[in-house]
Amino acid sequence: MTEEALILMKKAEKVHQKIKRRQFKSVQDGLRLTSLETAILKDLMMEISQDLLTRNNRFFK
Repeated sequence: MTEEALILMKKAEKVHQKIKRRQFKSVQDGLRLTSLETAILKDLMMEISQDLLTRNNRFFK
C-alpha cells in the first residue's frame, strides 16, 4: 500500500469518527462531513486501484 493511501485512510477515519460521535452543529455540517468522507474514500479507492493496476501479474497468483 502506498504512503498516499495510508494518509487518505487516516483522514477518512478522522472524518468518520466526527460523524459517528456527532461532532457537528447542524444538519448541513453533518452533510458536509458526509460529502467529505465520500470524497476521501473515492480518492482512496482510486489510489488503491492505481496501485493494484501497476503491479506485476505474479502478485495475483
